[in-house]
Amino acid sequence: MDSDIRMVELATGHVSNRHQVVNTINLDKYIFRPSDKTEVYHSWYQFDEQLDQHVKSVGSIQGFNGVYYVNNIILDYDRKDLSSQQLYDSVHWLVNTEMIDEIGIDQSHILVWYSGTGFHIEIPNLFGFAPSTTLPSIVKETLTSVFPDCDNIYDGARLIRAGWSFNNKKANFKIPFTVDDFNNHSMDDIEKMSLEGYDLDRIKKHNEAYSQFFADVEPYLKHHLKMPEVTAITAKNTVRSQFRIDPNNVVTCMQTVLGSPPPVGERNITMMRIGSWMRRSGMPIEVVSHALQTWSGMGKEADECAKKIFETGYEYGCQDYVMAKNCKPNCIYFKHKDYNMNVFNVEDLAEKFQEFVQKDFSKTAFNFKDIYSMQEDFWVLPGELVIVTGNTGLGKSTFVMNLVAKLPKMQTLFLSLENTWHLTFRRFVQMTHGLTKEEAIESYRDAKTRAEFQKAFDHIQISCDPPELGRLVEGIARSKPKLVVVDTTDMIFVKGIHDEIGKMNEIINGLKAVAQSQECIIIAVHHVNKEAENTGIVKMSNLKGTSNVSQKADKVIAINGERNEIRRMVSTEKARDEGYMQLMFEFSKRLMQFNQVSGAGGFNA
Repeated sequence: MDSDIRMVELATGHVSNRHQVVNTINLDKYIFRPSDKTEVYHSWYQFDEQLDQHVKSVGSIQGFNGVYYVNNIILDYDRKDLSSQQLYDSVHWLVNTEMIDEIGIDQSHILVWYSGTGFHIEIPNLFGFAPSTTLPSIVKETLTSVFPDCDNIYDGARLIRAGWSFNNKKANFKIPFTVDDFNNHSMDDIEKMSLEGYDLDRIKKHNEAYSQFFADVEPYLKHHLKMPEVTAITAKNTVRSQFRIDPNNVVTCMQTVLGSPPPVGERNITMMRIGSWMRRSGMPIEVVSHALQTWSGMGKEADECAKKIFETGYEYGCQDYVMAKNCKPNCIYFKHKDYNMNVFNVEDLAEKFQEFVQKDFSKTAFNFKDIYSMQEDFWVLPGELVIVTGNTGLGKSTFVMNLVAKLPKMQTLFLSLENTWHLTFRRFVQMTHGLTKEEAIESYRDAKTRAEFQKAFDHIQISCDPPELGRLVEGIARSKPKLVVVDTTDMIFVKGIHDEIGKMNEIINGLKAVAQSQECIIIAVHHVNKEAENTGIVKMSNLKGTSNVSQKADKVIAINGERNEIRRMVSTEKARDEGYMQLMFEFSKRLMQFNQVSGAGGFNA
């Protein structure tokens, strides 16, 4: 979703002091007074809010795979080995002859900035570059073709000196000129003016004159737009080696292709897509080349494809011909595509249901009756969202930790978002071995006991970093856990949504959707509202947020009891396809254990 919020990466004081993400409407705050002599840089591209979340999560812009936007185009013509006069003459030719006379750019659409070490020529988005995840490759292909003498500064992570910024190397300021002003001043004049600096009134007048004017220009150079090209090679006889892969649900199209023979007539273009996908996944060129050779049996062609992919940065999206025709509905990116509804007839459903009932659920589902003393079955199946709730201090998180620790056959991703990693780990040690806090800490001073202790919960992977919802969905699709615990739901970030109600609705909808699409169980620990805190009794109506939380949940489990007492009643407030469950436990905070009280709770069908 495009929120119309535009952001840039900023560096102040020095180009290395980057990773600051700023809304473009606040950029005026980073125009320092000349007396401050402060360098400022900003990203060549603009972004939406996903950049802020990416930088907060990763620590830098590296690896960003969101949408890029072009505002104004900035061409960079550096001094290189030219004298000042040669530099001026070269830029004069570029602006007046190439840009205005030959290409046909209106001179009122050109600003010439002198930066101290060269010139930056700024023009509106006259090419009509559209926002996309692959925009840098399109911009690079176009601008290096149209302006070959300008520096190639179009990669997605590039910073460029901001207007009016101080230049430490030359002790001057980056200042703008109209084409007429540039033509009517000598290089000596320009250099002297850049040493003098500026006043705030000049900046205000400049912004009023050009900001909106540039924004309103309709693109009239679209015919120069150049897309990255992939040249198909006539199909040859190949040794068609097939990969035997266990696919996950991230970019399923490429996994499908990699597990199939090279298609006749499309081998080369398909290799380009596979290589691009592998490069974006972080694979080095040697690995990509080897994979392409193994898949195609064509050593030289595979090397050439890999080299082309890494040098040019080819990227392909879901609408690409090769990727689209191999798409699968379980891919995490599938929901963004404009396909028809997935409708089944009765015969199709009968076949799918037969497959479902014949499945072995021993590693993908669990039955409370297998864990606790109960009269009837109470199953939790793949695709279900289970909400666990209760008042503060009753041990919601600890109950869920006890539960998943008793499910060694189920690979579990446990997101402990309110606790530190060492607290979470120590509590798993305590509850699985009946140890106090002190005993658990002391036992880990002895390396001999360490391996034995953690065997009890080695089916659990733990993360304590609050994720963005989209990243969480992707992480689940990649790692394919059978059970995911989110503790707690309100610790998940949601892109573009800032009000609590809207955020919670998006989180619950997202968790339910990923449980279904990835066929896993999600247990979400959820807080209650103030009414429950006041009355001391938790019901389904006390879930924090709107009724959407309980509506999307397949099961709602409530924990009730007195904070200062040891007994806890665990019961179902909702079970979409099961009966009623009610169990009594004694909560040992000292050992972090929920121990069932025999005869005190049971199952009522």
